[in-house]
Amino acid sequence: MHNVSISPLALIPIERTQLLLFSFYFLVLLELLSLSFSFSF
Repeated sequence: MHNVSISPLALIPIERTQLLLFSFYFLVLLELLSLSFSFSF
């Protein structure tokens, strides 16, 4: 029962880092898309 009360607090930083990684990859993907568009035109 103790693990159940602790796990939400332990998951918060993990979710935050995953969100940061996701946003970083999204920005990189946007950069690659814009580069490919500039090369094609």
